[in-house]
Amino acid sequence: MSETGELRRLAALAGLLPSYRDASGEDRQVSLSTQRALLAALGLPCDDPDEVKDAIRIIEERPFRQVLDPVLVTRRARGGRVSMRISLSAKRATTPITWRFEPESGRTREGRLRFDRLVLLDQRSIDGEEIERRTFVLPFAVAPGYHRFHLFLDGEGLSLPVIVVPQRCYAGHPGTEKQRMWGMSLQLYGLRSRRNWGIGDFTDLAVMAGIAGRLGASAVGLNPLHALFPANPTHASPYSPSHRQFLSVSNIDIEAVADLAECDEAQRRIASPDFRAALVEARAMHLVDYEKVAALKRPLLELLFDSFCYKHLEAGECTSARAREFRRFQRDKGESLEQLGVFQALSEHFGPDTSWPRWPAAYRTPQTPEVAAFARSHRQRVEFFHYLQWQAAEQLAKASRVAGAAGMAVGLYHDLALAPDAGGAEAWANQSLLAQGARLGAPPDDWNQKGQNWGLPPYNPLALTAAAYRPFVAVIRANMQHGGALRIDHAMGLERMYWIPAGADPHEGGYVRYPVDDLIGILALESQRQKCLVIAEDLGTLPRGFHERMRTAAMLSYRLLYFARDAKGGFLAPRRYPAPAAVAVATHDLATLAGYWHGRDLEARARLGLYPCEAAQKAAVAQRARDRRELIRALKREGLLRPDHAEDGSAFSLDLALAVYRFLARTPARLLLLSPADIFGDEDQVNMPGTVSEYPNWRATLSVELERLERNPRLRAVATAIGEERKRVR
Repeated sequence: MSETGELRRLAALAGLLPSYRDASGEDRQVSLSTQRALLAALGLPCDDPDEVKDAIRIIEERPFRQVLDPVLVTRRARGGRVSMRISLSAKRATTPITWRFEPESGRTREGRLRFDRLVLLDQRSIDGEEIERRTFVLPFAVAPGYHRFHLFLDGEGLSLPVIVVPQRCYAGHPGTEKQRMWGMSLQLYGLRSRRNWGIGDFTDLAVMAGIAGRLGASAVGLNPLHALFPANPTHASPYSPSHRQFLSVSNIDIEAVADLAECDEAQRRIASPDFRAALVEARAMHLVDYEKVAALKRPLLELLFDSFCYKHLEAGECTSARAREFRRFQRDKGESLEQLGVFQALSEHFGPDTSWPRWPAAYRTPQTPEVAAFARSHRQRVEFFHYLQWQAAEQLAKASRVAGAAGMAVGLYHDLALAPDAGGAEAWANQSLLAQGARLGAPPDDWNQKGQNWGLPPYNPLALTAAAYRPFVAVIRANMQHGGALRIDHAMGLERMYWIPAGADPHEGGYVRYPVDDLIGILALESQRQKCLVIAEDLGTLPRGFHERMRTAAMLSYRLLYFARDAKGGFLAPRRYPAPAAVAVATHDLATLAGYWHGRDLEARARLGLYPCEAAQKAAVAQRARDRRELIRALKREGLLRPDHAEDGSAFSLDLALAVYRFLARTPARLLLLSPADIFGDEDQVNMPGTVSEYPNWRATLSVELERLERNPRLRAVATAIGEERKRVR
């Protein structure tokens, strides 16, 4: 086989696709240079023919060289039996073997087996020795859960994590599986209120949940609430987080922290004229100023933590209920919380302008003696960051309880970012599992004609499997904890992700496969356990069969009005939307309804130079005019606008917004998401893809204050209309 042929063979074995179909339906070949770069990022160097041959040999021999696989994820079949593969030399076929199965709950089972009597799968000669792979079936049923299988031979003990998963994700309480619900979708930081400190907080969320519930909503959809960068408050993108297992502490409501009642100094500072004036200024801003918010909140949180330490931790933990709760929180969150606290203390120590890859070498990994010494000598600082997570978790849990008490069938609807920021705590803690030589993104398409590089490091699927999917399990579990639905951003990443070699342009990337059946199975297991719906953001060019996988697993699709078109470009009629879906007008990366109608997003893209040429810009403007006409026609066909409503040149109005949401409410989709920004005519979109500081991303606030929302006639009118449409039997 030629060198090129060998390289392609290695790529196929490693899950790197040699080509892909782009948004226009054309096949794009992945260059050999890109294949080499991405294989190296996967930990498979291939600069010369010998390296390529060695990598092929390693991959092909790996299943035979290891007695047990690194992990087994299996769906619960009829009878509940579990089978696993065992690899042994034919010379050891009669060696006495004992096994032990430790279920997640229940009694341990033990037994003996004869390897030569098991069903033979395949065999391979390695270094002159014949290796056989055979199948062993446990002689009893196994319930869904996280279990462990042990094998003992010749005094050696081996272990296999066994994850038994259900066929489907949670679909709702019995009898509600086909209920047509609706909810409100918002950016938490963008809530304005007369009591918050310039940024929407968890108390605002609880208030919003109550309002939404009284208006008839079943859910409140949120931006990702992942931990960001306390040492660098301007790093505000929720889709580029520091750690996805933990929470953004900027959303803590300081006045809801119990320690405030015990801290006279904090109370005096809040009551001071200068501080009250700063609060008034922060609340009046129509763009969130993260630095000002941090300047207000951080010193107060420091005072509250000092008071907590003095009055609870130092006073004797055994007599303080709050101290015991804090220690319990630390134990429950374990090593991940400890590493987060250490990382944030180190970030503060080395300065926010220096990310961990530029720290002194001894601090670039969590396991070094120097990091351990730092954690000991800066213990109180590390625990300060633990304390912030404790308070954020308590306040989010309270908001979730308020949503439940308001009668919401779903409650809080969380959003999971695709990957962590390369300079964050999750990447620092999981370096061996990340492909450091690549970044995630998307190839060029109609909406981003230059392609996208999101700057996020991908998890290496080979390393993730070797780690028995522990990081994936931890992230999913944490994000389902305080909610009834979880949206998986860029859900096609469960099957494949678009990797871009470090330093390359977005169009120079390629797709890498992931163990999709295992990942969806784990999602289903956690979903069932935490009674949490799964919504898969399945926009873009999907792998063949992905929608079928989603339906089989009872994951809801994610459909947007802007993209739901027929073959001629017209808007799909409501009846043509799928039932297992969540529907919305747009996402954070797209224009609001008023912004779309008036072309504000197109103007911003042109101003920012996001079109490859002037002709592309003119084509986008012309297409938007056609889209407006098509939308008016679709609304007229449904009888939602008067026949004489102008098809072009009309201004955005409440009547138009009302018609659009009635239109979506008529779909059979399981969940409709209403964005209040659409109702109030807010025009600026939340995030402009392809920009960092050129556009005020993640700073836009809602134009109507929280205290005025419930009685707002526009919102009440649309909520009433949606409720009427959703209750109709179709």
